[in-house]
Amino acid sequence: AQDVATAIAWVHDHIAEHGGDPGRIALLGHSAGAHLVALLGTDPQYLGAHSLGLADLRCVGSFDTEAYDIPRTMQTASAMQALLLRNAFGDDPAVWAAASPIGHVAAGVPPFLVVRRGAADRQATEQAFHDRLRAVGGVSTLIDAAALTHEEVNDHIGAPGDQVMTAPIVAFLEGCLR
Repeated sequence: AQDVATAIAWVHDHIAEHGGDPGRIALLGHSAGAHLVALLGTDPQYLGAHSLGLADLRCVGSFDTEAYDIPRTMQTASAMQALLLRNAFGDDPAVWAAASPIGHVAAGVPPFLVVRRGAADRQATEQAFHDRLRAVGGVSTLIDAAALTHEEVNDHIGAPGDQVMTAPIVAFLEGCLR
């Protein structure tokens, strides 16, 4: 997350040199990247380390992660899921909580586009994150990608004729970057 924040700060500080607008930064991520952009879009400490804030992000697209609420996910995780999460976040429940975007959601978060798919427990976690964003007055749009696998969520983005991922992403970006 610190590396991503450093990259965002660099883009913010140098985008005008390349014809861009530092007031129109959108973050998009899939899988582990979805977790990272959700964390950067909810926990102000990362951007704050670079004198930036959540208001410096126009919007965040977080596409299919089970790490919105790591303590909750660990309760129902399969052996493989638990291994992946422990490799990424260790065994300390306090670290799990700190690394969970849902615990940082507060008023003032940027608009989000969230994907819901997978097993019931995963969908419940994704739905809970979406609901929490809305509960604090945030804007969150949910893509129902239940018919897609984890890999297909990414593969469908930009595919000709795709209506599940591409069309909602384009509409979301057009709205938030307008």
